[in-house]
Amino acid sequence: LAKASSPAPAKKPNPAAHEKTKRYLKLIEDVIDVIDNKFADADRVRSQRWSRARERLRSAKLRSDLEYHTAVAGALRELDDRFTRFMPPDELQALKSDLDGCMAGVGVIIAKCDRSRCVRVVDVLPRSPAAVAGVQAGQYITHIDGAEVTRMTIDDAQAALAGNPGTSVSVAVAADASSTANEKKLVRREFAVPSVQAVNVWDYAESDDGQRCVYLRVREFNSSTAGEARESLRRLNRAAVKRVRSSQAASQLQARPRKESELSALVLDLRGNAGGVLDEAVQFCRLLLPRRNLAIVAFETRDSGDMPRERSTWLSAARSRTALAESTPVYVLIDEMSASASEIVASALRDNCRAALLGRRSYGKGSVQAIMELADGSGFAVTVARYRTPHGQPISMENRVEPDVRARLPPPPDLAMATVDVDVGVNRLPGKVSESSKLASQANHHLAAELQLAQLIRRVLHPAYIRK
Repeated sequence: LAKASSPAPAKKPNPAAHEKTKRYLKLIEDVIDVIDNKFADADRVRSQRWSRARERLRSAKLRSDLEYHTAVAGALRELDDRFTRFMPPDELQALKSDLDGCMAGVGVIIAKCDRSRCVRVVDVLPRSPAAVAGVQAGQYITHIDGAEVTRMTIDDAQAALAGNPGTSVSVAVAADASSTANEKKLVRREFAVPSVQAVNVWDYAESDDGQRCVYLRVREFNSSTAGEARESLRRLNRAAVKRVRSSQAASQLQARPRKESELSALVLDLRGNAGGVLDEAVQFCRLLLPRRNLAIVAFETRDSGDMPRERSTWLSAARSRTALAESTPVYVLIDEMSASASEIVASALRDNCRAALLGRRSYGKGSVQAIMELADGSGFAVTVARYRTPHGQPISMENRVEPDVRARLPPPPDLAMATVDVDVGVNRLPGKVSESSKLASQANHHLAAELQLAQLIRRVLHPAYIRK
């Protein structure tokens, strides 16, 4: 007789695994709830693609954080919106630190060059490890820790440069994609990043008294940008008054000092500014709009039949006239890297006849993202609205912000070492800097930055580029 086989012993339930599964399902429901109720495009939410992705998420057997992250990231891609994306905890914390004005890493902003497949340095953050090592915007990174960047995606290159403070990374930097590269060892660390840099520029080309304009560069709109800009204008006004009084005392002039707060021009550089905190961009606009009830931006959401608008207020208009005279011309510089919040600022100032735009057309990002943090520390960015300019124009890749004057301008100068005053003029332009010592001496680096700024200001304020 065959011996009857005994039934296999039942598997004991694993309470820890059960709790982990419940936690993942709760996080997934939080993601689905936000997308279903807040995502800007209702048609995509009702689409079959999102419906299938939602069901796959709910039925997925998730056993680890990696599986959970992969599943949610894949589901969000089904919305076919490049700006709605999942962020693991480390990426979310890096974004929050960036928006708060703090960063950890080497301090370079990079982009992939389609022609050479190398990584181009778009910007170098002041006081960062890369800036201290002499890395400059416009240079190319050919190798990271010995690996060729031509084999990397832009995300791979960013991940290779990122890391914990105190760790090091070797980068090979060249003047262009075909030049010989010099290797630099960079030690990652945390550093504060001011979003605003500003200097007084005194132009002696027209008269010995000097015409003063302010060059103000905004790298991004973080949580303190509007306050930084307001304080920068006050600081430069105080420095200008002190300079003129000292000059008059030295020459024993009795003439009444002119009002330095009434500038000959304000040059606002938004090139390379990829956006940031929307509220700060609105407050920045209010700083420069001298009249109340001027439209800044309108938002188009799923819930609003009437588009809510942000406007200047009576109080902001009064403060604006204190910071900057209404008669002062404003020139805004934009390029193909100016996106989102910087496009809002440029459009608001031009549509309200407060500024002229110079440079190249913008990136074309006309959507607003909310950053949602989940209970496990991860999060996701979701498009919750699309915006329109004060004239009612949407902004997109097909409908970008066009400058009033198309111009190839010198790149933004490195003002990390600049003082509050820079003198330019026929006989007072900074001297030429020898190529051999350009990166060897801080004095020469400072001189090169002033020369670059002088060339930029002359180019912007040249009569052929002025639109009154």
